[in-house]
Amino acid sequence: MLNNQRLRYFYKTVQYQGIRAAAEALNIAPSVISRQIALLEKELDIPLLERGMRGAVPTEAGEKVVTFYMKQQEAENTLKDDIFLLKGMHTGKIILATGVGYLPIVEKVITSFSKQFPGIHIKLTTANSNEIISKVADNKAHIGIIFNPPSHPSIRVHKEFTHPLKLFCNRQSPLVNSSMVPISFKELINERVALPDHAHGIRQIIQRAEQEEEIYFQPSLICNHLQLLKQYTLTGGITFLPAFMLTDEDKALIDALELQQSFLNQTKTQIISRRGRNLTPATQLLLKEIIKVMPEQ
Repeated sequence: MLNNQRLRYFYKTVQYQGIRAAAEALNIAPSVISRQIALLEKELDIPLLERGMRGAVPTEAGEKVVTFYMKQQEAENTLKDDIFLLKGMHTGKIILATGVGYLPIVEKVITSFSKQFPGIHIKLTTANSNEIISKVADNKAHIGIIFNPPSHPSIRVHKEFTHPLKLFCNRQSPLVNSSMVPISFKELINERVALPDHAHGIRQIIQRAEQEEEIYFQPSLICNHLQLLKQYTLTGGITFLPAFMLTDEDKALIDALELQQSFLNQTKTQIISRRGRNLTPATQLLLKEIIKVMPEQ
């Protein structure tokens, strides 16, 4: 029987396109991964990675190992899900991966669901867009809630909501009464800007807009805590957030202005799972409850 840890290290190396990147993701030394891959190649008596190429390019045999590992993981998760089905709605585990901005929306659903089904353990993790896609695709999360993700062959979209990206600013800002609304990036070039990091869906869509306008922000603050980004506007800064994040309580101090680029008004929130994964009745019910409370716009 093949060593499962070696298979996992090899899979992660291909997934992250390099031993060093995989080591950082797994929080281990690169030498550990190199040694385990070498042992796997020795065990199979065939090279699994192309030598002398940048990144981690699998050989034909390496591609078959990746496929084998993914099928093995899927079979294991299917078995767990089938056992969960036999147990019904009384026991089990659901892992939900979400962006931080959705926490105020889903927290009531989760607490209510947990009260109704105390035997079902819910694990809630917050992550950036790239991490959420990875968790769901790798069967590390049953459900994902993600902002404006790229398409992915392993991802199934259960529901999509149009959540426009808006410019958040202090209501005292001259931008609020500007004749230039909807706002172009050119009007914001001298503003103090706060943004998430590059792995976040919001930052990725802003980068696209920067490239189209050929105007690039130098953020004064980089932070993935969206509530902090919103608070940043109270001291005169600006940020970009989905419109639903402006609560009734916020409206006395913060405004959300329309942006000029049309695609920024068409950004999406998606509720996702792994394509082909059998969701248990409990997971399906939680997913439906999340969809119910998600704002339409």
